[in-house]
Amino acid sequence: MNDKVWATAAILLSLLSTAGCLRASARDPGVIVVGVVSGPNNLDPRLGTDAVSQNIQQLIFSAIMRVDEHLKIVPDVAERLDNPEPTVYVATLRKGVKFHDGRELTSADVVYTFRSLFDPTFANPYRGAMRMLKSVDARDRYTVVFTLTQPFGSFPVNLVFPMIVPDGAGPSFYTHPVGTGPYKFVRNVTDDRVELAAFDQYWGGAPANRGVVVKIIPDNIMAGLELRKGVTDVVVNDLPPDIVHQLERDPRLKIERSPGTDYQYIGFNMRDPILKDVRVRRALSHAIDRRAIIEYMRRGLAIPGWASCRRRPGPSIPTCRFSITTPARRAPCSTRPVTRIPTEMDPRPAFI
Repeated sequence: MNDKVWATAAILLSLLSTAGCLRASARDPGVIVVGVVSGPNNLDPRLGTDAVSQNIQQLIFSAIMRVDEHLKIVPDVAERLDNPEPTVYVATLRKGVKFHDGRELTSADVVYTFRSLFDPTFANPYRGAMRMLKSVDARDRYTVVFTLTQPFGSFPVNLVFPMIVPDGAGPSFYTHPVGTGPYKFVRNVTDDRVELAAFDQYWGGAPANRGVVVKIIPDNIMAGLELRKGVTDVVVNDLPPDIVHQLERDPRLKIERSPGTDYQYIGFNMRDPILKDVRVRRALSHAIDRRAIIEYMRRGLAIPGWASCRRRPGPSIPTCRFSITTPARRAPCSTRPVTRIPTEMDPRPAFI
């Protein structure tokens, strides 16, 4: 998950088409400027796992699978993914997918990408997540076979990241990455910007604009001002609710909201001699004013939630009403029926 801490619907702030006159200086109107609070750690998709890096990687690269708008795992550069045996997954690749240097993506690139994760000289964050992968082999030019050590039903999730790099991509690949995504890398000016140009041979169709500039603005107030002046076109999820609230009053700006996957919660150390007492935990739950948090701290950009997991799933989940006067021993948490147990991918964020 991204390292966002506020459980809110995803927020997209963009300039209306009539706001072009606000730009402080002339620039190519065909290039979208996106404001972010920090630069990418690494543009090699096998290494960079921070939110900014992965967002840029998704513009430069393609993966075997992807997460769609309904949070379902669907084919990306693969035409289909079959599971003929409990421990075998077979990916059939699309034909004619081009890297930005003109070379066609084949099974050799996929095999190299996943085998490189187990290279002892190549330290990377995915090796542990791939521990169930016994082997990855090319059956032919467009077919890849993943063999697991044991059945693992959620293995397709592991094919979303990392994204596919060219066969032979070495340690310096991050300095000038080459992928098969809708935009090709131009340059990375550290702590300033990342420039991308549209790739007209993208297998999913050429982008409608000429490029993207990811502009690094580490200060939230400056990010809001840059958006208001027209220096940037879009800021996604990086502005705190108070600044969003102020920008919402500007008729020249457009704010778009959609359900998000971020959530905020309180976790208790059950080994602590005080916290292991259910009455203490119940009292703390009663002391949390969820309505005030949502209304004043989050400016309405959140919804109340419930526990994200249970040790023994049942037909209902306990919830506690805010109260600072009711003795915990007399006010057990009420229950309400639910149709499912929320998970970390639940689009409805949770406050506990």
